[in-house]
Amino acid sequence: MRGRLVSRRIDEVLREGERLVKAGVKELLVISQDTSAYGVDIKYAPAPWRDQTYQTRFIDLARGLGSLGRGYACTTCIPIPTWTKSSP
Repeated sequence: MRGRLVSRRIDEVLREGERLVKAGVKELLVISQDTSAYGVDIKYAPAPWRDQTYQTRFIDLARGLGSLGRGYACTTCIPIPTWTKSSP
Protein backbone atom coordinates (compact mmCIF):
# COMPACT_ATOMS: atom_id res chain seq x y z
CA MET A 1 0.00 0.00 0.00
CA ARG A 2 1.60 3.16 -1.16
CA GLY A 3 0.71 6.72 -1.87
CA ARG A 4 -1.74 9.11 -0.31
CA LEU A 5 -4.76 8.00 1.64
CA VAL A 6 -7.93 7.95 -0.47
CA SER A 7 -11.25 7.52 1.34
CA ARG A 8 -14.41 6.22 -0.30
CA ARG A 9 -17.56 8.14 0.60
CA ILE A 10 -19.38 6.51 3.46
CA ASP A 11 -22.62 6.03 1.53
CA GLU A 12 -20.75 4.03 -1.14
CA VAL A 13 -19.24 1.73 1.50
CA LEU A 14 -22.53 1.27 3.35
CA ARG A 15 -24.43 0.52 0.13
CA GLU A 16 -21.78 -2.06 -0.76
CA GLY A 17 -22.16 -3.62 2.69
CA GLU A 18 -25.92 -3.68 2.23
CA ARG A 19 -25.58 -5.45 -1.15
CA LEU A 20 -23.22 -8.02 0.36
CA VAL A 21 -25.60 -8.75 3.24
CA LYS A 22 -28.49 -9.19 0.79
CA ALA A 23 -26.27 -11.62 -1.14
CA GLY A 24 -25.85 -13.73 2.00
CA VAL A 25 -22.49 -12.61 3.39
CA LYS A 26 -22.23 -13.43 7.10
CA GLU A 27 -19.40 -11.06 8.08
CA LEU A 28 -17.99 -7.86 6.59
CA LEU A 29 -14.25 -7.16 6.71
CA VAL A 30 -13.02 -3.56 6.50
CA ILE A 31 -9.44 -3.39 5.24
CA SER A 32 -7.49 -0.19 4.82
CA GLN A 33 -4.08 1.35 5.00
CA ASP A 34 -5.08 3.51 7.97
CA THR A 35 -8.65 2.98 9.16
CA SER A 36 -8.40 5.65 11.83
CA ALA A 37 -7.71 8.29 9.15
CA TYR A 38 -10.88 7.40 7.24
CA GLY A 39 -12.43 10.56 5.82
CA VAL A 40 -9.60 12.97 6.66
CA ASP A 41 -8.73 13.48 2.98
CA ILE A 42 -12.33 14.36 2.02
CA LYS A 43 -12.96 16.47 5.11
CA TYR A 44 -15.36 13.89 6.60
CA ALA A 45 -17.89 14.50 3.81
CA PRO A 46 -21.48 13.93 4.93
CA ALA A 47 -23.69 11.63 2.87
CA PRO A 48 -27.23 10.27 3.20
CA TRP A 49 -27.94 6.57 3.74
CA ARG A 50 -31.17 4.99 4.98
CA ASP A 51 -32.84 8.34 5.75
CA GLN A 52 -29.95 9.53 7.91
CA THR A 53 -26.86 11.60 7.25
CA TYR A 54 -23.53 10.00 8.10
CA GLN A 55 -20.14 11.68 8.11
CA THR A 56 -17.29 9.89 6.39
CA ARG A 57 -15.70 8.90 9.71
CA PHE A 58 -14.88 5.48 11.08
CA ILE A 59 -17.30 5.84 14.02
CA ASP A 60 -20.21 6.47 11.61
CA LEU A 61 -19.05 3.62 9.40
CA ALA A 62 -19.05 1.30 12.41
CA ARG A 63 -22.56 2.40 13.36
CA GLY A 64 -23.83 1.96 9.82
CA LEU A 65 -22.25 -1.47 9.37
CA GLY A 66 -23.55 -2.52 12.77
CA SER A 67 -27.09 -1.65 11.71
CA LEU A 68 -26.87 -4.24 8.91
CA GLY A 69 -27.23 -7.07 11.43
CA ARG A 70 -24.00 -8.86 10.51
CA GLY A 71 -20.65 -9.00 12.21
CA TYR A 72 -17.86 -6.84 10.90
CA ALA A 73 -14.14 -6.70 11.51
CA CYS A 74 -11.52 -4.05 10.93
CA THR A 75 -7.87 -4.65 10.13
CA THR A 76 -4.70 -2.55 9.75
CA CYS A 77 -5.90 0.18 12.08
CA ILE A 78 -3.06 2.58 12.82
CA PRO A 79 -4.31 5.20 15.35
CA ILE A 80 -3.61 8.84 14.70
CA PRO A 81 -4.51 11.88 16.83
CA THR A 82 -7.45 12.98 14.64
CA TRP A 83 -9.60 10.07 15.84
CA THR A 84 -11.15 11.15 19.13
CA LYS A 85 -14.15 8.80 19.50
CA SER A 86 -14.08 5.06 20.03
CA SER A 87 -16.12 2.62 18.02
CA PRO A 88 -19.34 1.17 19.45
